[in-house]
Formats: sequence, structure tokens, C-alpha cells
Amino acid sequence: MIKKNYPFADLYGERGENRYVISVKARNRYQANGSLNSRYNLCADCETKANLASIHFDAKPAWLAISISDDVYSVYFGTLDILKVKTGIPMSEPYLCNYECFANERQHGLDFKPYKNTYEYR
Repeated sequence: MIKKNYPFADLYGERGENRYVISVKARNRYQANGSLNSRYNLCADCETKANLASIHFDAKPAWLAISISDDVYSVYFGTLDILKVKTGIPMSEPYLCNYECFANERQHGLDFKPYKNTYEYR
């Protein structure tokens, strides 16, 4: 039986002989205070949930991280097993070189203002 939703997997994908169950995380590159959003959280009990989806689809658990800022975005891909801590994707510079980069600083052409981490204080 195929379910419409798995707690870890947003997508199923194949590349060559490899099959993947993929968690997708899209985040603002910067936090409201202007500092780097250096870690994109994965789901609670991620390793267990990823293993269940992996067994069901006979696929390797992976993730896709989309970093968005103003008028550009970057997309990174990796497998869960390359993460030291399985609950989040480190997104600071030293880690990015370990990931496969699908898009680097590409223009997205969207009005990003509604999605920025800015807040009105009253």
C-alpha cells in the first residue's frame, strides 16, 4: 500500500541506480537579527522516520536544503548518513562544501519581502 505522506519523506527520486526518499527544507538564509540561519531542522525522531520510509521504498534517506535570500537562492543535496547529527542540516560555510550543490546564488525573480524575517513591533 502506498501512502500519500511519510513523516520524513516529501519526495521520492531516482538517479541512475540510486533511489532516494527526500526531505525538503526551504528556509530564509538569515534570521530576523541578520545572523546566518546556520541549521535547518529536520523532523523530530528523524532517523527512525527516515528508516521507515527508506525500508518501504528500498531507498536511501536524503535531504534537499533550499536557502533563500532577497533575490537569490541556493539548493543543496545530501544523504542523511553524511550528517553527524541526524536532526538538522548544518548550513554554515564549512559544511556546504560537503553537499552537492544543485543551484548556487541563482536569481529567483520573486517578491521576497513577504517571506523575510522582519517583524513590526508595536
